[in-house]
Amino acid sequence: MSQENDNSLKEFLAESEEIIEELSNDLMKLGSSAEAGEKADPGVLNSIFRSAHSLKGLSGMFGFEPMLNLTHNLEELLDALRLGKITFGPAIVDTLFEAISIVQSMLESKSAGKPVEVDIDPIVSKLSETINANQKGEELSAENSGIDQGILDVLTEYEEHRLNESISEGLNIFKVQASFPIATFDQGLEEISELLKQMGEIITTLPTPGATPGETINFDIVVATKTTQEKLDETIDNDKVVVTLASGGKEAAAEEKVETAAAAAPTAASLDEGLKSISRTVRVDIAKLDELMHMVGELVLTKGSIHAMAEVMKYKAETANYGIDLQKTNKTFEKILAQLQEGLMEARMVPLGQVFDKLSRTIRKLGRDIGKEVTLDIRGAETKLDKLIVEELASPLMHIVRNSMDHGLEFPEEREASGKPRKGTITFDAFQSGNHVIIEVSDDGKGIDRDKILDKAIEKGLVSKGERVKEEDILEFMFMPGFSTSDEVSELSGRGVGMDVVKQNIAEISGMVEIDSTKGKGTKIILTLPMTLAIIKALMVEVSGKNFAIPLNPVLENFLLEDTHIETIETKEFVHLRNSTVPLIRLNSFLGLSTENSASKYVVVVGLADKKLGLVVDELMGQQDVVIKTTGKRLGDGNVIAGATEYRQETILALDVGAIIEECSGEHVNVKVES
Repeated sequence: MSQENDNSLKEFLAESEEIIEELSNDLMKLGSSAEAGEKADPGVLNSIFRSAHSLKGLSGMFGFEPMLNLTHNLEELLDALRLGKITFGPAIVDTLFEAISIVQSMLESKSAGKPVEVDIDPIVSKLSETINANQKGEELSAENSGIDQGILDVLTEYEEHRLNESISEGLNIFKVQASFPIATFDQGLEEISELLKQMGEIITTLPTPGATPGETINFDIVVATKTTQEKLDETIDNDKVVVTLASGGKEAAAEEKVETAAAAAPTAASLDEGLKSISRTVRVDIAKLDELMHMVGELVLTKGSIHAMAEVMKYKAETANYGIDLQKTNKTFEKILAQLQEGLMEARMVPLGQVFDKLSRTIRKLGRDIGKEVTLDIRGAETKLDKLIVEELASPLMHIVRNSMDHGLEFPEEREASGKPRKGTITFDAFQSGNHVIIEVSDDGKGIDRDKILDKAIEKGLVSKGERVKEEDILEFMFMPGFSTSDEVSELSGRGVGMDVVKQNIAEISGMVEIDSTKGKGTKIILTLPMTLAIIKALMVEVSGKNFAIPLNPVLENFLLEDTHIETIETKEFVHLRNSTVPLIRLNSFLGLSTENSASKYVVVVGLADKKLGLVVDELMGQQDVVIKTTGKRLGDGNVIAGATEYRQETILALDVGAIIEECSGEHVNVKVES
């Protein structure tokens, strides 16, 4: 594929993804209306129609025939729905969701460079059958509405339908007349339109000749609203705008008078404004941001080298002045670099709503397929994470949702029998905590049976019968490969099956997974994630003559270690820190390093979620901005090394705090770090 075609494909996929994201949000709103037995919101319905039309246009431009065919039929159903030709209900919303899911799968195949092998004939037939099965009778005519015949004659089919619907609902129909200078009419029209949209629905906006041709332009705006004319006049508060009651109100129509706004000659400034783009957003390939972030990372390392040189020069008599000047220059460099780094990081951040919206479609489809009624509660969708982390979240979150749907939530009859609402609830709650983002996925299902898990652990020989195991430790068995308490195999994942994969996927992005569950009440999966994996601050430490980087985000505090602080319980060392007991891990022995010349003078207390650990090191070397690069599989099976970075012109290893905490939660194994 040529570079030009490759760029076109990326642009097509990116724009399609944006449209589907907006369309899915609107479909969720439409689904809520259908479930509540309400009428479809015409604004939402029209927005969905426009999105489908845009998808059709994009697929046509790109020559993507299967998607073009499907979106054409989808558009026909939506057009019939928005024109009131078919009856709105939950079944139609389900069909729309199904069609969009198929479009999404087509795009995913296209993105992966795979052939699109989706058979669209069944869904195309279903869309056509839906139109035929839900036909409505003829609606009332708007001929006697009081609207000028000249306006009625130029209404589109959709506008006429909306006018008829508004009249049948007993809404007031107003004609709003306004006049604007040609040079600035778009701004004036937008302002009054926004006001009217807050009061009701704009049926149509039609231009009419101005009082002075070439200088002004008039508009007739037909609006349907529950608002009285008095309130409408008060809201508009403009003596250049005339409001006339045409139909439906109890008030007498206002005396019609035509006034025109004073004409204003176009100025150079207004002409310049007209040339400006409305949108100030530029779409950027994440690969380009990665490349820029890599360059910033190199600058960060260069800054560290300059700082080190300045420190050396400052303490030598012959170079002291140069060292001081270099240090001042480095401070300025550091400030500008920090601003650049912050700006690039902000550009990489995307709201979690993107992945939550995709999951909402899955939840709806799964609920329909397995016969469970589910409500989705999304909180904190605006919380932002690095784009690459969000991408990696899709798979583990999908698995968690499948588990919850299959074995967490009960069937409606079971829920009623236990005094719960028929509809189960799955909640996504995201929020920032320091330099981390917490995502909690919870359901109000039957929860996890700890006794059943313990029995299975005994059966597998993971624990001896009669051995005392803490409540929280029982749930940890669920993260072991192949561990399952499910008696039956279903198309969806059983509770516990594959949770080891979820844990592994989250660990790969330096995150942690925890489970909290109450039998009969529900289960909560808690994900703790870093906001970014790009440039981070790290605490540099020395252990057995080797330097290591500890990411600063999970570092809570550090202190000088004295033997009197240490308490030993069953060969394991602890220290008391205020109101808590913190287990100690001596990094020299944990990493398989020599302990002969190790001082073990300091403790670095790290923590993620509610887990804390004290890492015993020889020296604290200060903080440093670092760029962590992957080390591949060169370090063997040890998974506590996050990667490598540069420090004082040498390559050193960066520790994965989350992996160390997880490793030390149970029986840890030593990780050999080669010299």
